[in-house]
Amino acid sequence: MSSVADRSKPAASVASGEPSKSSVSVSSELQSDEPIEDEKRSGFGKRFVGNMLAVRIGRSTVQSVASTVKMPVYLSAWGDNNPLSLPNVRKRDLALAGLMHFGADALLESSLIAVDAVVQHASTLTAERGIDEGLDRARGKKPHAVTRQPGVTNIEIRIKHKLIGEHAELRRFEERDTKHWTSCAKGWFCPYLYASSRAPQLSRSKDFAMMEFLGPGLAADAEVAPTLLGSITPQDGPICALCPFESDIESSIPRYRRLAVFFVGIAPYRTQSAWSQAKLPSEARLRIAVLTHIPAIVIPVKPEAPICAWSPWTMSLIVGGKEDYSAKEHCAEMLRYLETLLDGDLVEENIGSNWRQILQTALEGMIEGIQHVPSELGKIADVFDPERAGFVAFRY
Repeated sequence: MSSVADRSKPAASVASGEPSKSSVSVSSELQSDEPIEDEKRSGFGKRFVGNMLAVRIGRSTVQSVASTVKMPVYLSAWGDNNPLSLPNVRKRDLALAGLMHFGADALLESSLIAVDAVVQHASTLTAERGIDEGLDRARGKKPHAVTRQPGVTNIEIRIKHKLIGEHAELRRFEERDTKHWTSCAKGWFCPYLYASSRAPQLSRSKDFAMMEFLGPGLAADAEVAPTLLGSITPQDGPICALCPFESDIESSIPRYRRLAVFFVGIAPYRTQSAWSQAKLPSEARLRIAVLTHIPAIVIPVKPEAPICAWSPWTMSLIVGGKEDYSAKEHCAEMLRYLETLLDGDLVEENIGSNWRQILQTALEGMIEGIQHVPSELGKIADVFDPERAGFVAFRY
C-alpha cells in the first residue's frame, strides 16, 4: 500500500496567432538515465516480463478490481472516481503480437516440432518484448514537443522510468477531515505519478493544504522544472526567482536545492480524457500546459524538500468558488508550506530579508491570474480540463 503520512505542523528541519510548434532546450533530457540519490529501479527481469502486452492487460484488470473494491474509501489510481484502469495498447503492440504469433506458428508447422503450449506462449512474449526494447533503443531520445498558442504553452514531456508496480510514498501537510467526501479534486495530479508506474492512494476522508510526493524518485522528476522554465519566453509572465533559477557552475545553489512552483494543466499526450494513453511501457507521456500570463516562482530549499508537491485546489474550484474556496486562505496555506521548505540562509544571501513579502506577493499574483483569465485565451477546456489543473512544485 502507498504510504500517506501527515505533516500537519511545519517541519523544523506567446505570441498571438495560430498555434506554433517548437522544441525546448534544457540542460538534460527528461529521459536521461543519470541516477539521483533517491532513484529506484525495478529489476530487469520484472520489467521485461511486466511490460509485455498480455501482462499489462492483466495488471490493468487487477488494478481495476482493486480500485472498485476500495472506491468507497479511496480515490482511484488516476485520482478520480473512475475505477477502470485500461492498458495502453499501441499499434506497435498489436503488430508485434501478431507478427510473433504468426512466426511461431509457421516455425512449428514447418519443423513439425511438438512444443508445450505454455513454453511456446512464453517464448513468443519474450521475442515480442525483445523487439519492442530494440525499437525503443533505435528510436533514441526525442526533444520535448512544444506547442504555443495565445496565452498557453503546451509541453509534451516524456518521463522515462525503470519501475514496475511501485507505490507512491505520500505525506499530507496540514491534514484535516474532509467536508466533501465524493470530491476528487485533491487527486488532480495523480496521473503524473501513476503514468510513471508509481501508484498513489488518496483517502477520501482526509483533506490537506499540500500533498508531498517523497518517492520513489526518478531522474526525470528533477528535469520537469527546468523544462517548464525553459518554455517561458521573455514575453510571458515574469519568473519570481528568490535565487538564480538556472543551473550553472557559478551558481551558489547546490543541485536539487531549488523548488519551482507553477500553475499547470495536465492531459494525456493525445486526447484529454483517455488517461491510459499516458501510461506507456517504461515511459509516461503527458502534456503540461502553462498559462503564460501566470508567473512561476523559484526558491532555494532545504535538502529534505520533497520530489514534488501539489495543492488540492483545482482551477475549476478556484474560478467557480466551489467547496468554500477562499483565495486568501489558499495563499496563506501555500505560503506556510513554502516557508517550511525554504532555506533562509540561501534566500537572504540572494535577495535579502524581505523575501517573505516578495513570496506572498508572487503567490497572490498567481492566484489572481487564475481568477481573472484573459479573454483572449478562449476556451481553456480545449487545452486541458480545469479539473486537472492546479499548483504544483518540482524540486530540481
